[in-house]
Amino acid sequence: MKISHEEVHYQNPFLCLKIWEIVHDSGGEMTPQPADTPPDRWHYHREAEFLLILQGEMEVGVPEEKWTIGSGDVLLIGSSQPHWTRPLGKPLKYIVFQLDLASHFDQSVVVHLKYFQEQIRPLSALNYIFKENPEAKKKVAEAILGIYEEIGGQAKGYEIAISMLVKQIILVLVRSDRSDRLQYDRGEQLQMLAPVLLYIDKNLKEKVTVAEASRRMNLSYHHFLRTFKRAIGMSFTEYVNFKRIRKAEQLLLTEDLTVEQIANEVGIPNRAHFHELFKRQHGCSPAQFKRRMHKQFPTGESRKISGPEEAAAGTDG
Repeated sequence: MKISHEEVHYQNPFLCLKIWEIVHDSGGEMTPQPADTPPDRWHYHREAEFLLILQGEMEVGVPEEKWTIGSGDVLLIGSSQPHWTRPLGKPLKYIVFQLDLASHFDQSVVVHLKYFQEQIRPLSALNYIFKENPEAKKKVAEAILGIYEEIGGQAKGYEIAISMLVKQIILVLVRSDRSDRLQYDRGEQLQMLAPVLLYIDKNLKEKVTVAEASRRMNLSYHHFLRTFKRAIGMSFTEYVNFKRIRKAEQLLLTEDLTVEQIANEVGIPNRAHFHELFKRQHGCSPAQFKRRMHKQFPTGESRKISGPEEAAAGTDG
């Protein structure tokens, strides 16, 4: 299985976004597929992505889970998160909204950017909001529809309107994140650790040491370790291994490399240790993970994103 890197061509380079509607009309029949049929196309892009279903139903999958979404539903995919989509029938009509979120954090709101950096988990972790909070889902759906109309009409000042609507989406996510998936309570600590997190990301293939990390923060060895665990919620070593296994996941899905080569690429040359760390995170070996991603939950039920109430957003297109 290969995952393609999709380059997003912005409709407005200053707004750093692309939004369009996809329609699978009622003409012809969709041939039912066996449950273990692989997804049509895994892909990823640097931009975060929102999907808004206007009519019909579809499946969306990422390596960690799969959802079924229907009319009025909203789904969020994180930056560079591998994913696939599959229509579940016709007619199907939905809006795809891709954007570089960081570019919309101007001077007035840049202090909140740190909560959207996806250091610990992808933004798809926020999809619980749309399941549990119909009002938040409705507000985000209305904002996406507004952006779609503004980019199409390009009336005077449409850039201002779009910028305001993007900020409205960000605000809804921040205020609706009752489970603190954005780790708001650790925001200042995460910002302080930014040089260390960058150091880790850039040196996963090499030796990553506490001594070098603490030096970059001008903290003593033990003070740094306490600070890091308080901010991240895991030890320095646990976090480095977590990031290495995350990188290994991407390589398993995108590169034609052996498990041994991937282990070396992420800085864990000991094969037994690599298998141990991988299994600790996924409950399976790297090879089993790759096969599982190919089949993508072949027999289980996908997760419904809809809550108990019907969504009120734009179902008539």
